[in-house]
Amino acid sequence: MPRRKPLLFLDVSRLFSRYALARTPTGIDRVELQWANWALSQDDFDVRPVVQGPVWMVGLMGSALKILARGVEASWREELPASRARRMAPVLKMLTISWPVEPPRRPAVALNLGHYGLDKPWAFAAFGAPLVVLVHDLLPLSHPAFEPPGAPAAHAARMATVGARAAHVFSVSNATADAIRAHLGPACPPITITPNGPCLPTPRTPAATRRPFVFLSTLNKRKNAGLLMRVWETFQALEDPPQLIIIGRAGDDGETVATLASRRLRGVTWHGASRDPEVAALLAGAAALVTPSFAEGFNVPIAEAHALGVPVVASDLPVHREVAGAGAVYLPHNIKAWRDALLTLHTDPTARERLQRAITPPATWDDHFAAAVPVLERLVDHSHSMVPGGFEVTS
Repeated sequence: MPRRKPLLFLDVSRLFSRYALARTPTGIDRVELQWANWALSQDDFDVRPVVQGPVWMVGLMGSALKILARGVEASWREELPASRARRMAPVLKMLTISWPVEPPRRPAVALNLGHYGLDKPWAFAAFGAPLVVLVHDLLPLSHPAFEPPGAPAAHAARMATVGARAAHVFSVSNATADAIRAHLGPACPPITITPNGPCLPTPRTPAATRRPFVFLSTLNKRKNAGLLMRVWETFQALEDPPQLIIIGRAGDDGETVATLASRRLRGVTWHGASRDPEVAALLAGAAALVTPSFAEGFNVPIAEAHALGVPVVASDLPVHREVAGAGAVYLPHNIKAWRDALLTLHTDPTARERLQRAITPPATWDDHFAAAVPVLERLVDHSHSMVPGGFEVTS
């Protein structure tokens, strides 16, 4: 009799919610979609999609994963039906044909990818299998000033679940892994670095007659687009100011949103939330990606830029140096430093060319899965049992 495949409970709660709302994706959303696509293409695990119910985890019908993955991809390309009722029909069907998750009777492992529901540790007890959690950042704890009320406490609860119940942690960067270890201390599970890869489609060859700078992110205060607004204010006296394209929906940075909405800065264009093909074309034609963030767990746009051969101008954060390497200029949060660096790239083509030559190709999703999948295989190859406070994995 052929050996039954081990089970993989794949938590796609975040993807499920994005499908229902048809929203443009965040970086974490893209990670969950990559895992859904991997699950659909692999043959080593019997993958069971699950989502967060009101109390417990809920299993979905087998075809749900494909419906979610293809539907989310279509929504990000503006190909979903405009009618919310038509969008919701498959979602309601998935919920109708669902059931509470029960402990399996064969080797299994569970994977949470989007921080979703980790503040409810009891929801994960039903798996009866080792739990692996992909932690993207600890920013609500390290930089609470940039978070809405309640977010730091909620993230502290998520990390408590990781310390108490996770058998293993995936981290998107060494910087984030260091933060996890510092926060959890002796309770920290083993960590494997699984860097994010680029997701944008290959664009058509862009026109290179005039290269703008590109900022790619939701307009939240942590992303610090306000610094760029102040830099461009200093450019207004120039006869021909550099061009800046802002790609991203309005967030909690009201001052920057108001500046963009007023259209008072020459050279600055706000594209809002744009679909992937448009983003890829704009980024591929950029002089550089500009990302003056105050804090990051990874910063996916850097990988996107480097995959397209576009250099980066970034705030001087350890994680930026880890992700971007020599293919970036690193600057303090200082208007003059940014003005001088951007003017140099704007007026001196050789400066951009030097940065381009220094770009190291970013990690790919193949690299991500090459690091992650063997961990899942090792966990299902061990016997496991629930113990008070979490999972114990024994040889």
